Amino acid sequence: MIRIEKLSKSFGSKVVFKDISLEFSEGNVYGIVGENGAGKTTFFRCLAGLEVCEGEIITSLKPFKNHLGFLIAEPFIMTKITGKEYIRLLCNARGIKNIDIEAKNIFDLPLNQYASTYSTGMKKKLAITAILLQQNDFFILDEPFNGVDIQSNIILTEIILKLKELKKTVLISSHIFSTLADTCDEIHLLGDGGIKKSVKEGDIILQEQSYLNSIPIVLSGSIKVLRTDEDGREILLYYIKQGESCIMSFLGGIHQDTSKVKAIAEEDSEILFIPIHAVGMLLKEYPEWLEYIFSLYHKRFEELLDVVNAVTFKKMDQRLIDFLYKKVEITKSNVLSITHEQIATELGTARVVVSRLLKQLEEMGSVKLGRNNITVM
Repeated sequence: MIRIEKLSKSFGSKVVFKDISLEFSEGNVYGIVGENGAGKTTFFRCLAGLEVCEGEIITSLKPFKNHLGFLIAEPFIMTKITGKEYIRLLCNARGIKNIDIEAKNIFDLPLNQYASTYSTGMKKKLAITAILLQQNDFFILDEPFNGVDIQSNIILTEIILKLKELKKTVLISSHIFSTLADTCDEIHLLGDGGIKKSVKEGDIILQEQSYLNSIPIVLSGSIKVLRTDEDGREILLYYIKQGESCIMSFLGGIHQDTSKVKAIAEEDSEILFIPIHAVGMLLKEYPEWLEYIFSLYHKRFEELLDVVNAVTFKKMDQRLIDFLYKKVEITKSNVLSITHEQIATELGTARVVVSRLLKQLEEMGSVKLGRNNITVM
């Protein structure tokens, strides 16, 4: 376990970060996010002992540097040294001998070629291979996915999950939120670029007609998005799951418009709120963000078409069945804690209609009705 207490760093009068207190446990993966200049790299260098800082870093790993594998964002490779020699040099520094480097070449690198001739992505993959073979206990990976091809990103994700399985501790920085959400147990924000918030089931995240100052990204859990008509009746539009955001919030925020939807926590969730101004910066600096937004737009458009199709062409009994199966998929449980009134609200119909249809489904053996819960068979 690594515990950080009131870690602070300044360059002259410029405060990079102040009073950071965190705890990193073995077998967990932690994400660090923040805008450019928020101090992510400086924070990592302080942890690695490469920068003088204030505060305490408490660990049972002594000396910590001998248990640490640190991947910097742009690895430095000495000239006139081959990829194989680079790996052997780093392994020798940990006293690891007689290792079959060729057999451990997971990225299929040209190890007998001078590493100085490698591309940026190849240098990063070489450095990753070397720190893995050092058999470290704690890994700091500064933007590991940046500049690396898609196939290698998939391999790297699998490696991170394997390290977690081996009870290693991994600390990652990245601007690709979907990747962090796929791999991290916790995500921490560095700087004032956003707010991470824990919400309880039923908490209202966003009200209709409210102005949007930030974009929510679901780190864990799920959110349901609803629309209300003039008579106060609601209809469920779609769910936002882990690693996803609300495209309606994004469009409203960019155009400085009020929200046209309401968002409610479907279950206990962790949400990262990114300020609108920071989203604009991310879109300019990182093409991956634009891909992320377009993929969300495509997915939400298809889901909205499904809603229109259901309301227009499907009978209420089929809509109810589809709704129950979707709930099971979202909650990962076939026992749904929900009332007939709540179902009616989300489907935009009357409670008596829902109760009648549920009774029919129970008689057919499709569901089992309980007090404020429904078991989908």
